[in-house]
Amino acid sequence: MIEVAAFRSQVRRSRLQWQAGLILKSVFMALCFALILLLCYAVADYTFAFASETRANLNIALLGISGGYLLWLVASSALRSDLQMAQRADRLSETRRDTVFTALQLSKTVGASGTGLEQFLIARAVADGTNALRGLKKRQVFPADEVYNALFAMLGVVAVLTLLGGIAWPVAKVVFPRIVYPSLDIPPYSRLQFVVTPEQPNVDYGGNILISTEISGGQLDQPVYLVTRDQSGTHESRCFSESSSKFVQRLERVIRPLEFSFRSGNARSKWHPVEVLLEPRVTKATATVIPPEYSGLPTQNFVPGNDPLNVIPGSKIELTLTSNRPLRGGRLQLLDLETEVERSSEIGQMRGTHELTYTWVAKRDAYLRAHLTDVRGTSMKEPLQWLQKMKPDAAPEATISEPAEFVLATPSVVVPLKGSASDDLGLRRVDLVKSIVGYRDRFDSAEIVSGDPVFEFSSELPLKDIGVEPGQVIEIYLEAADHNPSLTGVTSSSISRVEIISEEDYAEMLRVRTTVAEFSERYRLMDAKLSEMIEALKAIEQRAHLEKRDGIEEIFDLARDKNIEVLEIYEKMAIDFAAFDLEKGLIAQAGETAVLLRAQQLQITQLSIVDPHLEEKARAMLDALGEHKRELVAEREEAEKVSRIAELMELAARYEALIRDQEAVVRRLAPFEKLAGDGEDAAKLQVLGAEERRIRARLSEVKKSLIEKAKGLEDETEAEFRQHAEAFAERIDHYQIESDLKQARETAEQGEGSQALASARMALEKMRRVIEDTSPDGFGALCQGECKAGLGEMPGLKETLEQMLSAIRGRFGGRGTGSDQGNGSGQGVGVGGTGVGGSDESGSLMGGHSPLNVPVFGPDRLQLSPPPGSTSSDGPAKAGRGTGPNADAVETNLLPGGANSVPLDAETLPTEKIPPKYRDAVKRYFQPKSNDSNP
Repeated sequence: MIEVAAFRSQVRRSRLQWQAGLILKSVFMALCFALILLLCYAVADYTFAFASETRANLNIALLGISGGYLLWLVASSALRSDLQMAQRADRLSETRRDTVFTALQLSKTVGASGTGLEQFLIARAVADGTNALRGLKKRQVFPADEVYNALFAMLGVVAVLTLLGGIAWPVAKVVFPRIVYPSLDIPPYSRLQFVVTPEQPNVDYGGNILISTEISGGQLDQPVYLVTRDQSGTHESRCFSESSSKFVQRLERVIRPLEFSFRSGNARSKWHPVEVLLEPRVTKATATVIPPEYSGLPTQNFVPGNDPLNVIPGSKIELTLTSNRPLRGGRLQLLDLETEVERSSEIGQMRGTHELTYTWVAKRDAYLRAHLTDVRGTSMKEPLQWLQKMKPDAAPEATISEPAEFVLATPSVVVPLKGSASDDLGLRRVDLVKSIVGYRDRFDSAEIVSGDPVFEFSSELPLKDIGVEPGQVIEIYLEAADHNPSLTGVTSSSISRVEIISEEDYAEMLRVRTTVAEFSERYRLMDAKLSEMIEALKAIEQRAHLEKRDGIEEIFDLARDKNIEVLEIYEKMAIDFAAFDLEKGLIAQAGETAVLLRAQQLQITQLSIVDPHLEEKARAMLDALGEHKRELVAEREEAEKVSRIAELMELAARYEALIRDQEAVVRRLAPFEKLAGDGEDAAKLQVLGAEERRIRARLSEVKKSLIEKAKGLEDETEAEFRQHAEAFAERIDHYQIESDLKQARETAEQGEGSQALASARMALEKMRRVIEDTSPDGFGALCQGECKAGLGEMPGLKETLEQMLSAIRGRFGGRGTGSDQGNGSGQGVGVGGTGVGGSDESGSLMGGHSPLNVPVFGPDRLQLSPPPGSTSSDGPAKAGRGTGPNADAVETNLLPGGANSVPLDAETLPTEKIPPKYRDAVKRYFQPKSNDSNP
């Protein structure tokens, strides 16, 4: 019986060894299965980018499946029986009989009743089974091959995973940590890289914040979304594209903490927290300004910010602040600008849970500081601060635009008055004050609508009605007042002074500004216009003697139109102001012709095609106009003679100006008489040499023009002037002045100061000698300001020549003639703004320069601007308005040196160049402005 027990014990030990091997194999198989599931899990996460919760659930499922599989394998191994072991042993033995299985079955019958043979056979079977078990090797009992196979399979899977991980390491280092640590914020693998700005933003409670991301690493093929999550859930919103790689989105009205990330497809950034600041902040600020009642201004609304609150003193201000948090209250401090000491404070009044209003009256400049406290008692870290600036009620502004600050006028003209007044809040009263110096002021109150901010006026001042006399000064200014209750809003404009001059003085000014071409053009214009009228009447006469008078009505219309045109010009000339004595005859002749033209106007209107006396009427009108034509031609011829002589006068004035320029060069060369011309002195001599070159060129031009102008004097009455001009040009050549000027230039440029001075003095002496040699004749006398030669006995002819010579010499800086001689003025009278033309560029200019920059008002004078070389056949010249009763004063810059001259003042004014009769007035004009601030 002992053998049977030992057999069964041996079978049980073998079973246990087999079971242990199966359990070990099960472990390896379960691990291999788990690794395969892990690989599939990693591929799925790479493809679908599972969320954190999904990955956590999948991890639990993976562990459960792997653990269940392991338990199933272990259980199946643990449930192996001895009979299964016996069957396995028979399979492993070399015999084909089931020796171990049969022995185990028969061993269960031991001790039962039976024959001795049966007992023998059982014992024999147990012995065979025992021997079979003993014949098995240990590695056969323990399933080593199966365990090794399971181990190798597991190691193979591990190798495959390792290889795949090495090949796809960028993917593996992202995917596997995501699986192992599902709770960590590890974005799914993607080639896209997100750079978020800002990374850890914070926002005021209820405020807004702009966040952006810069995406790189690949091409975007799907939209970019901003994903937010908080306790209420997850939300997505599509982003705005600022560029191909930058996307932005705004978080609005944030009131609780949240997290956000950007995603495009499966790719996303990390989750970034947004911190909500619970400090109360101002989200909106508005200010309502109610100006004081007297200002008449409407209520205004401001948005306080960087710009200050500009208000009028006494304005009521309501400041409303809106907070991001529910408020408990607030306080507004008004601080001194310099010391920042609190002047006053205001407690805000609640208007709703988030709004607070402060109310105060603005009295002075101040800093405004607002403090807010929310319902939890949290105060602002830094108060809001604005600047309150007082905008003073400025005094009105008043200006007089016409007349200018200083003008001249004759007693018979009408001076235009124009000005304006303005106030920032509105005008109450405007007065125009006019007075003659030494008499009481006269106030004219303007009719204005109280409160108007701007007032403009335009009026006239008829000097004839006032009865002013030459020498008197009229002062005009504007006075304005506003509604300021402090009565400080009263101001006055600058004073405009009108000095009365005589008509003779006015005529003298006109002569300085009148060109030679304009003087003669007046005669040519009148002659040309009368000729046009005569031609129209001749056309009627020629058609009148024909049997068929077809088309004569058109000639009638042409004659009527021409009569109206010519009559208008002649009537203007009849009342024109005569600047030269010779023009008085033209004006008188124009008046007589205008009377005739007015009479013929009615006759032309009554002409008829069927009138049998049409030819006689036309011839009678022609005869009447012919007489006037002959008288006008005589006037024109005399004027043309005067113009030709005036051109010689200008050349004489130019020659005299050359002498003065040469005198200046000699004075500047005098210091170099005993100095070596080197260094800075050589440079100065070079400049003087260049000046000598210019003087020589101008002298040559004067000589050339003198010869050309002399050839044009073909009339017998002009022969004396022609002879004297030619003799003067010959004397210039005789003394070889140009040679001396050339020598002075060359020696100056070579630095030889003493020789240059000697040559310059020689040239100057010869230039003076030419005048002395020719002084007895007409041209030499012109250079000295005398007009000895005559042109005839026509009334006003001699006086006109003297007037022209005086004006021309004044233009070139020489001494005047007549009453101006000997007074040392050195400059002829000339005032800008006379309304007559003139150009310094013309070779026939008789005026242009004056030390005065003052407009002048005088009687009307027809202004002509003929083109160069125009004749009577050129048609009428352009007519312009003179400075008369209804003309605008034109202020022309005539100060010495041109428009860029340094302004003169009363102390430095060169009074020796101003006519004596105007010196005091001009000094007053150039007094500092402060003297005129209070009229």
